[in-house]
Amino acid sequence: MAGIPQVVGSLHLMMIHLPIGWLVATVLLDLAGLRRKRPDNVELSVKPADGAPTAADTAGPSSDAAPVEVPAADAVPVDPGAKAGAEKKGASKQVPRYPGVARCGLWMLVGTVLAYLPAVLTGVFREGLYESGPLMAVVSRHEALMLVSLGLLVVALVIRLATRNFPRGALRGAYLALTLAALVLVIFGGYFGGSISHH
Repeated sequence: MAGIPQVVGSLHLMMIHLPIGWLVATVLLDLAGLRRKRPDNVELSVKPADGAPTAADTAGPSSDAAPVEVPAADAVPVDPGAKAGAEKKGASKQVPRYPGVARCGLWMLVGTVLAYLPAVLTGVFREGLYESGPLMAVVSRHEALMLVSLGLLVVALVIRLATRNFPRGALRGAYLALTLAALVLVIFGGYFGGSISHH
């Protein structure tokens, strides 16, 4: 009669599919939902100096009067630093193009991390079946890749929660890199896991 470790370990092949599927869905939702939509930038134009006539002042009551251009000598030059600061401020206010999809990606990430737990637990029990077998080296590679991918996803989840679901700038790039790296590790880990189960 099989003991509890053997029974729990036999469930590993069932438990691994949920986190893999959810991770793929998380990456797809993030790539779509975290695309940035830049708000309308504030137009910066050359303003006339104090006391200089404007087109509205010189046109008079007649709507047919031709506009008067302000000479360049009477205009106040725009500070390039102020313009760059305004553009930077506008970029910091970028919002997701699809906020609903981004929220779904967050909840999918939470589900992925939680789904890892039973997969890891059953994997630990199943590992005992190969302690003295020739496949132990492959089992170790499979286990290491999956645990590293879990660690990357935990860090990615912390970034999402710390930025209130919408990471911006460098954090957004770091977050997407973490989830994509975790997906690559899962693909390789799944390859090793498949070679174990077919022996």
